[in-house]
Amino acid sequence: MKKSLFALFVSSIAIQAQAAEWDSYPVPANAGAGNTWQLQSLSDDFNYNSTAGNRPSQFTSRWKEGFVNAWTGPSLTEWNAGHVWSNGDLLAIQAHQKPNSNKIYMGGITSKSTVQYPVYLEARVRLSDLTTANNFWMLSADSNEEIDILETYPSSRAGQEWFDQRIHLSHHALDHSFTPFLDYQPRDEEGVSGTWYWESGRDTWRGEFFRIGVYWKSPWHLEYYINGRWVRTLSSNSYSYLDENGSVINKTANFNVIDKYNYTKGTGLSKPMHVIINMEQQSWRTDNGDIPTAVELSDANNKNIYWLDWVRVYKPVASGSGGGDNGGGDNGGGDNGGGDNGGGSVSVPGGITELRNKNSNRCVDLAAGSSANGTAIHQWGCSASNTNQDFRFVSKGGGWYEINSKHNKCVGVAGGSNSNGAELIQWDCFANNLFQFQLVDKGNGWFQMKNRNSGKCVAINASSKNNGAKLIQWTCNNNADQQFKFE
Repeated sequence: MKKSLFALFVSSIAIQAQAAEWDSYPVPANAGAGNTWQLQSLSDDFNYNSTAGNRPSQFTSRWKEGFVNAWTGPSLTEWNAGHVWSNGDLLAIQAHQKPNSNKIYMGGITSKSTVQYPVYLEARVRLSDLTTANNFWMLSADSNEEIDILETYPSSRAGQEWFDQRIHLSHHALDHSFTPFLDYQPRDEEGVSGTWYWESGRDTWRGEFFRIGVYWKSPWHLEYYINGRWVRTLSSNSYSYLDENGSVINKTANFNVIDKYNYTKGTGLSKPMHVIINMEQQSWRTDNGDIPTAVELSDANNKNIYWLDWVRVYKPVASGSGGGDNGGGDNGGGDNGGGDNGGGSVSVPGGITELRNKNSNRCVDLAAGSSANGTAIHQWGCSASNTNQDFRFVSKGGGWYEINSKHNKCVGVAGGSNSNGAELIQWDCFANNLFQFQLVDKGNGWFQMKNRNSGKCVAINASSKNNGAKLIQWTCNNNADQQFKFE
């Protein structure tokens, strides 16, 4: 009976072990000697259905509708939640004419968490056909530091051929303490060439999916890649890029090409940044009369959607320090022999305890206190009187523990999955490695919980600090969202 329950458990859970869509594409940037690339939980394949008012947790744990702040967009842009949706395979950033207005509704989303160097970000995209900017970029919370991974103005309209051929690769160092604010970006007018990338013989980037990424290696070093090919580097007083014929052009400057006017006060591009995906009708385009027409914005013409297949994010980590993921592959999985690798120094309470997450300062919680098999394990504000946060650790020998909820059911990985992102749920206990965890000491009372079946660690989805963010498994790393403490 127990085994038949387990078979039902495995078959009834939607999250199954499977290869990520980006697995076939190695990370093109060099992680450095002794390092490997580790996939981060902000990565998203958009393989879920999502519309305004009906966003699944895969979306809400990573993204919010709109911008970093309450701004609704430049010029004629009006970012609108109804213009962001996914169809179970792709994310759509759509545009329509706003009724009875010259404004244009456009889609836009912003990551809830931030990223910070060293980090590699890449997206697989297909452009719209509207003259509007199709963007994949990063911005600090104070809007003073910006990295534009993708900025392009695709259009089949006559007179737009120059823009249709090119992709803008740039960044901004800004100072908003002035009115108008100060803005530096490395471009021809500033003595830095190569910001507009194009390839001889290519007329357009529309009509096909392509990959574009940036390696934000340090505050003073950026590398850009298109379809896995290096195309541009900016680093302190030097820069290089591929010209239209594929020749490498190397240049030096008598100023720092990252921040020519020292707007960052000597710190470079150093602040944590939110990831943004959107379309914009920018002011300079409006001033030039380059505005989408009502016909172009009509769904009937199939021109008004900027598509994203996936977004992936990686950090370089020391090889062997928790399992790197070089190129999107899943290096987790398997029983690591049942040994106690560090768990012995964690003092485990003999009775009921709570678990506080280091990153969010919230506690592990049984959703709605339900007794049902399959109930999600998420995080919630800590409360000593909330029995949904009561758990008991039961030793299974060799440093492995079962984690029992208040219903004496076990916390396990949905579907017995080995994949990053698989959710933790409650289920009837029975002898199986997917219900066993090893406590790995991280110092000062903090520890990781490594699953015996997958070899992956318990984490908070997308490193969220929000109530309701689900617990998942992820390749073990040193991030605070993978560290817990008994309360």
